[in-house]
Amino acid sequence: MGLPGIGHRERRRVYRRLKRARSDLRVAVRKMGCSKGDEQDMLERRVHLLTSRKRRLRKHLALLKQEALPVASGKTEG
Repeated sequence: MGLPGIGHRERRRVYRRLKRARSDLRVAVRKMGCSKGDEQDMLERRVHLLTSRKRRLRKHLALLKQEALPVASGKTEG
């Protein structure tokens, strides 16, 4: 069904942001193949920034999933 413990809006927002980062990264890499000079330097920087954004979003999603696991299994702290 989804990740219990995470609201559907939060889950949808995280997946949408990750999907957007993947799409932007694909476009930048494709453009980089047919560019030269300053434009290529700019696109290399953009690819670097998008890669780090994607990594950060994936880490955030993993943390959300990890927080949801105790709720899903019925375990509580303390």
